Amino acid sequence: MTNLLEKNLNYLSKYNLELAEKIRNHNNLEANYEINPAKSGDSILYKNNIPVDDSMDPVWNALESYSKLEFKSIRSITVLLGIGLGYTFKEFSKRYEGKIILHEPNLEFLRIAFEFVDFSEELSKKNIMITHTHDDLKAAYKILFFRGYKFNFLPSNYYLIEDNANLQEFTNKINNNHGLFEQNYNNLWKKNYLWTTLLFQDIPYVVNNQDMHVLKDKFKNKPAVILSAGPSLDKNIENLKPYRDKVVVFCVGVAFKTAVKHGIIPDFVAVIDNKKEIIDIPEIADVNLIASTNTFEGIFELKPKRFFNHHNKNTPACVWLAKVLGITNLDEYETAGTVAINCLYTAKLMGCDKIILVGQDLAYTDNKCYSKNSAHAGFSVSESKTIEFEGESNKTEEALKNQKEFLNKDLLYVKGLNGKNLLTRPDYYTFILYFEEIAEKYASEIKLINATEGGAYLKGYEHITLKEALEKNTDAKINVDEALKDTQLTALEISKRNKKVLKELKSMITNYNDAKKIIDFVFKKAIAPYLNFNFKVLYNYIKINSYWNIFLKAFKNPNSLLNEEKIILSETIKLSIDFSENLRKNIKNLLIQNPRNFSNSLKIMKDNYFKIKEILSLNPYYKMSYLTSFLDLDNQIKDFENNDENLIELSYQINSLYLNLYYYGSIFNEKIIAKLIDKLEKSEYSRIQ
Repeated sequence: MTNLLEKNLNYLSKYNLELAEKIRNHNNLEANYEINPAKSGDSILYKNNIPVDDSMDPVWNALESYSKLEFKSIRSITVLLGIGLGYTFKEFSKRYEGKIILHEPNLEFLRIAFEFVDFSEELSKKNIMITHTHDDLKAAYKILFFRGYKFNFLPSNYYLIEDNANLQEFTNKINNNHGLFEQNYNNLWKKNYLWTTLLFQDIPYVVNNQDMHVLKDKFKNKPAVILSAGPSLDKNIENLKPYRDKVVVFCVGVAFKTAVKHGIIPDFVAVIDNKKEIIDIPEIADVNLIASTNTFEGIFELKPKRFFNHHNKNTPACVWLAKVLGITNLDEYETAGTVAINCLYTAKLMGCDKIILVGQDLAYTDNKCYSKNSAHAGFSVSESKTIEFEGESNKTEEALKNQKEFLNKDLLYVKGLNGKNLLTRPDYYTFILYFEEIAEKYASEIKLINATEGGAYLKGYEHITLKEALEKNTDAKINVDEALKDTQLTALEISKRNKKVLKELKSMITNYNDAKKIIDFVFKKAIAPYLNFNFKVLYNYIKINSYWNIFLKAFKNPNSLLNEEKIILSETIKLSIDFSENLRKNIKNLLIQNPRNFSNSLKIMKDNYFKIKEILSLNPYYKMSYLTSFLDLDNQIKDFENNDENLIELSYQINSLYLNLYYYGSIFNEKIIAKLIDKLEKSEYSRIQ
């Protein structure tokens, strides 16, 4: 039995050494366990005389469960809750083409199963992982999950019947975990190119600003208040005034105008992906601005008291620049979805041990979406439970329409502080989960208080009024300026950072030229001879009309576009759609009419794809700009099912990548990298020795 246990643990330890050690060291069983026959004669596990496996026929039960499974393709993931003696796990392992995560919260079940059953065949498969904690589950998802995977969740009979009290919690955690990964991947696909482009645009500013980690422990054991733009902010923000100089005040960008309107000047304002106008008021000169390094460029044109860079450790472009600037510990730049959480983590980094949330409704309190003086004021819930806009705004009709559509999409209900269900947005629901995870993780280190007078209930937070929170948790005055003196970079330090970035940028141009030789070869040998439509229509239109300049201008401020520029954008989108449709048709026709040429073309592209990817992996701009394309292709190849539909899709994806690299590469170098090099070389700091 010891040999069997070690055999199983050796396989498990290859990806989860910590869990393997937990199982190995769990020698004393707290319950009474027996292995007795089921009605079918198969041996099953009993805990305190209660069957852990199916007591009639565990094999038949496993087969029946598999037959009822909704999603069975290679692009699906199934979480099995409960191991028993592994009947369901083994049957799924034989038949299921997708990814399997066996989640077992009971360590004793794992220990017994690993002692009595040989799982070496199952554990040796790359598409199968075993988890015990929620962190284990997230780690498994990072390895196995991919965007668009269908999801099955199957709890064992034991958890359905005998441990039903905990089943809802397990179900919520497992379903939420899948939803969070799906949302994060979707955000990456939607925004990665924008994030990368903005990061590179921001480089000339970022190199001049101090990085946020220098603030570590500057406010050790001091209380912090985080102001967010929820509709309840108007109810209690006035209660902050008597205590203003006894707390460190953080404010999210969209709540800045509300705070100022009430006479509260925050110590720190934080922005992630905001535009200049949300905080462009005279009072910005009196605050310290913490800006994400991939926020909109206009933010860096402002003149706050001090600037601090926030390097988002979950965004590849931000990670690259942080490392170039010499930041070795990115764990200090924790983040999760919303700028209010950035503020919370920043307060923790600064040493604040009592953190009070205000205006963190995460739901539509009193049928309002935002506080009345915030950047997005005026949106509210109508009697028909839809979001409408009333009042005056400096936004265009189109911008208001887009915001209204966003606020109305997929509304759901969450538990409110008042005990009633409140309407909220899907992203707010995700943020609730993030806030609750923080409470679960740091409850022993930080006192977390939700003084939001309305909105969603946050598990793990003390819910009291702002006045009570401030009375209980404030003491002496805090001199913020004294704590922050001498935190800014010297001219010599900026010069060194400037030169480091310049060296990286120049190497990118050389690197792309190396990759271009292979790209040109593939284009001539595998694309041009076999695909007969005119590739150049779209690309020439883009080049002639300076599309990239218009594209970048639209990033900064869509309202600034001239009519002719809007026409060019619209026409480019139309040409892009036509291009995609024609490319698919062309590939499909080639597969049907000349499968040999199709195969030859695909082989050349696929063989050289790995060479190009290896070269461009050393080029941060192209590696990150095309990150989602590379991920898509890697997953297409990994999960490939040999049929015509998948062959066409694989060929389409790889053709699109090559065509983009072939036509856009030189434009990227010219419009972004070369201009960036020129700007840094002309900087006043580049000449300092």
